[in-house]
Amino acid sequence: MRQTVGALVFLGVGAIAAGVIAFSKGLPALRLTVFELPYWKSVEAVVLKTEVVAGDASGLSTPGSRASGAGRTVYKPRVSYRYLWEGREYTGNRFSLLESSSDDEMAQRIRLQRYAVGKAVTVYVNPADPSQAVINRDDLFNPALVSGIGGLFVLVGAGLLVTLVVVVRRGAKDTTGSAE
Repeated sequence: MRQTVGALVFLGVGAIAAGVIAFSKGLPALRLTVFELPYWKSVEAVVLKTEVVAGDASGLSTPGSRASGAGRTVYKPRVSYRYLWEGREYTGNRFSLLESSSDDEMAQRIRLQRYAVGKAVTVYVNPADPSQAVINRDDLFNPALVSGIGGLFVLVGAGLLVTLVVVVRRGAKDTTGSAE
């Protein structure tokens, strides 16, 4: 019984910790998606450079990355672009709200094919801070998914711990009641 209780406590606390981490990773992008991004203005930009950047998976804790652990290589898309906002020129390189990586280099290269150097593309600029811009705002589902999964983990972990407390208390009452 003690081992079972210990395992459930470990699982409950672990689920809560994992949920808090996932929720906190997705929350800033979710806030940006819901409260700010709808007010960002679309402007035309010119692609300056596209590349797929390789990195070690241990240094990346990005949603969408299937790779984990040192020694595994993951790939991220990177697009640099130039745009004008109210007569001033800016350079940006933010591709999407949440950085994503993959262990499939070819998939990232295919993803970047539509962003040829010199091509005109639409970027979304934050009017409150025009140095902030993003090309791809189509993946708005990702922040909600990351935050939602985090919230689900927190609820499951809390549910495990509450269930554990109820079961242990009932077991203690049953033991006390049968001893009388």
